[in-house]
Amino acid sequence: MRALFVIVILLSIGGGLNGSPRYTQLPLSKADTIMKAYYQTRHSHQPSTIKYVMRMTPNKNQINSIQFTLHSTRSPLPKKKVIFNDSNRLGLQMLIYNIPSQLSPTASCWIKLPHQHNGYIAYGNALNLPLLGSNISIHDFFGRELHEDTHTLKGETIRHFIVKSTPKSTDSPYGYILSKINKKTMLADSISYFDKQSQLVKAMEIRKIEKVGNHHIIKELIMVSHDTHQKTSIERLSLNLDPQFSKEFFDTK
Repeated sequence: MRALFVIVILLSIGGGLNGSPRYTQLPLSKADTIMKAYYQTRHSHQPSTIKYVMRMTPNKNQINSIQFTLHSTRSPLPKKKVIFNDSNRLGLQMLIYNIPSQLSPTASCWIKLPHQHNGYIAYGNALNLPLLGSNISIHDFFGRELHEDTHTLKGETIRHFIVKSTPKSTDSPYGYILSKINKKTMLADSISYFDKQSQLVKAMEIRKIEKVGNHHIIKELIMVSHDTHQKTSIERLSLNLDPQFSKEFFDTK
């Protein structure tokens, strides 16, 4: 509960959403085209309701696990909502209600705490905080969007495109992100996160991808911190590709 308490205090601190920079849309480069296909593939199974277990290993002698359910939709607007099912955090909800776009590249997240009527709004640096003691930030957890970054094709192999993505927002803790996009699945096999001094911070490896109908969907991944070797794994437990969301389901209330 201590980690949750620290996150709650920090997430309640923030600035305004006004004055977010706007970017002029340019013709797509090859890297943009690759990443557009990647994001389309990653979102192709939405709307969906997926249950996961997240296992955190802060050191070699300790493993903490939390179960949660992620609800996602892309229509009429992209929204994601996570509800933590762990008994110690039952009722904790997080909702990305302003997903970055070409015109508004700033993300914001609504957080409702157990046994509290109102929620918090988190944005900017607050989204870079670790999620419940893991080495995955809130922003990492909900995923990036195409227009958040400037993309450059750095190389190509028989199996992969190597794409460098440089965040446009100064709030990002990352100098750039290096993705190995599998040409067959058009999903990332690995993603490496570098700081603004070009030092490796952490790396995500996609351990397993399953084909469900016409969709390639991640089954298991692991994030490893470079300096501390802290590990966080996320494994899919169940999948519903036909959820029936009420009109109010993604409301912030």
